[in-house]
Amino acid sequence: MAFDVFWASRIDVTLGGQPCPHPQPAAQALVLVLHAARSEGSPRAGQDVVHAWTDAPSEQQAAILALVDRLDAHVAWAAGTGDLEAFRGDSSYRLWAVASRGGGRLEEWRARVEAERSWRAKAMIALRAPLVNTDHLAMLLGHRPTRTEVLVEFVDRFRRGAVEMARRGKGRP
Repeated sequence: MAFDVFWASRIDVTLGGQPCPHPQPAAQALVLVLHAARSEGSPRAGQDVVHAWTDAPSEQQAAILALVDRLDAHVAWAAGTGDLEAFRGDSSYRLWAVASRGGGRLEEWRARVEAERSWRAKAMIALRAPLVNTDHLAMLLGHRPTRTEVLVEFVDRFRRGAVEMARRGKGRP
């Protein structure tokens, strides 16, 4: 849905003599702030929020908020702008809290399940949790993973989960 909204309001800029479509400025600002929300306290992310939102003219802020409304991105927006606590009761609150403030993988997966609306979707997320994202693993390894590398990563997920649970039991992050 977001892509369709952004595409419908795209603008063209000429680069190298060719028209290049890209999101209009309010959409660019929204993407920048939502990316900052997932950047766990990065100083650069904070600067991006100031540039894209805090220092934006009121007309630009109004256009951004209209997109937030249209895309129903209120919780994500609040995570990016520092107002996440206003959405504590929302089903996606924990997911955005983990994304913006950090947390373990178990906490992230619990939050993903909680954010889903239907029991079927919750079950699908829970069933996918232990599976290895081979595209991501390929990016980390710098090559397509072998079956052995995928198996090692699969087993290691359970080890890391057990370590995370043990640390949590001892009161450590």
